[in-house]
Amino acid sequence: KGAKFDNKEFFEAFKGLYVKSDFGDGTVLYVNQVQMNVVYKCYAVDSIKGTPLTTHDGKDSTYYAYRVFNSTREVIQANQLNNDEKINELIKNDKTCTYLKTPAGIFTEATLPITQINEELSGDTLNAVKLTFSNYNQSNSSSNFGMSAPSDVMLIRKKDKDRFFAKNLLIDEVSSFRTSHSTSTNQYTFSNITRLINACINDKKAAEKDIQEKGKVEYTVYNTETGIDEVKSTKDITTWESDTEWNKVVLIPVLVTYDSSSSDNYYGTSNNIIGIQHDLRPGYVKLKGGELGGTLNLEVVYTSFTKSGN
Repeated sequence: KGAKFDNKEFFEAFKGLYVKSDFGDGTVLYVNQVQMNVVYKCYAVDSIKGTPLTTHDGKDSTYYAYRVFNSTREVIQANQLNNDEKINELIKNDKTCTYLKTPAGIFTEATLPITQINEELSGDTLNAVKLTFSNYNQSNSSSNFGMSAPSDVMLIRKKDKDRFFAKNLLIDEVSSFRTSHSTSTNQYTFSNITRLINACINDKKAAEKDIQEKGKVEYTVYNTETGIDEVKSTKDITTWESDTEWNKVVLIPVLVTYDSSSSDNYYGTSNNIIGIQHDLRPGYVKLKGGELGGTLNLEVVYTSFTKSGN
C-alpha cells in the first residue's frame, strides 16, 4: 500500500507469457492481439461529501475495478521458430535458385552492380532503376501443408536490416522499399530504386575521398548484441567494403500495419504505414537466381548528354 510500483518491480512480478502449441511441429500460432487487465481494489467514496462510504456494520465499502493495457511495439515478443535441418541443407546446397520462407526467416541476398553502373553511366543522369525478382510456379497439390508466396516483401540494404527492425523504423524509399507479390507475373517488382543506387554510389565515393584526403575513413556498424552503432575506421577501402557490405541488399518477407485513417491524393485513397515487422505467417517461394540460376533483372533508364541512346 502506497509503494511505488515501477518498471523494475513490475518485471520481477510479471515476466511475461509463453504461448506454446501442442498441435505438432507443423503448427504456428499467430498472436493477433495482446492485452493485460490489471484488477485492483478501491474504497467507495461519497461523490458529494468525498468521504468513504461504510457498510451497515461500519466497515469501509470496497469494490473492484480494472485497467486495460494493450501491447505495443515496445513490448518484446521473443518468438522461437526453427527450420528442419533438411530445409537448411537444401538451401545451402542448391545453387540454382534462392528462397524466401516464413517463419524462421530465410531471406534472399543480392549484390547490385553498383560499380558497373557508376563506371558506364559516369556523367549521365540516372532516371530510373527497376529491380525484379521472379519466382518459379509452385503447386500446393503435392502436400497437405503447402504454403503460398509471402504477399509483402521489403528490399533493404544489408547493412541496415538489423537496425531497421530493432529500432522499429519505417520504409524511407532510400535504403528500404516495399512491394507486393504479383500473382499474374509471379514477380516481386521494385519499380524505382534509383535513390538506393545513388546512395550506394555516394557512399563509395565518400569513403574513397576520405581515405585519399584524410588517410582513413570512419563509418558505423550496427552491433546486434548491444543494439548500438559502433564507430570503426580503416585505411583500406576493401575493409570498408567488407564491413559495410555497401552494395548488398536483402529481400525480407514483412507484415505491414496500417493506421485506421486514410488520405486522398492524386493516385487515389491510401492508408499510412505505421509498422513493419517480420512476417511470421507460414509462407514460401522459390526465386530465380543463385550462383547457377542466372542473374536478376535490373533495368536502368538514363539520360546522356554526350552520346545517344538510353
